[in-house]
Amino acid sequence: MHILPQEIEVWYIIPAIRREFAREMKKQGMSQSQIARRLNISRAAISQYISGKRGNDIRFRPVMMRKVRKAALGLLKDGCPIREIQLLCTYLKDKGHLCRVHQELDKDLRCCGVCCP
Repeated sequence: MHILPQEIEVWYIIPAIRREFAREMKKQGMSQSQIARRLNISRAAISQYISGKRGNDIRFRPVMMRKVRKAALGLLKDGCPIREIQLLCTYLKDKGHLCRVHQELDKDLRCCGVCCP
């Protein structure tokens, strides 16, 4: 049974985005409680993201990291985390990064029909 692209987003991509949001916001001086409130997730989740216990299964390429960091800085100015995560996920799909991650995680996958004809 193959992993669906949507499962890749939920299990790997979104946690990795949140990991980078939490780390960047922490660098900017926010407390874990403030970050948790801003991202609307638990303080325990923030602690796990910052410590590398959660969302650590994939690494983004430099171009994506710049986009994630820019989005995190926007969240400091009252941006919407849901909107930013959705925009980043859409970017990953449009640029083929989601398919790359999908193929790395599902070694038997030849084509899921999303990014190849």
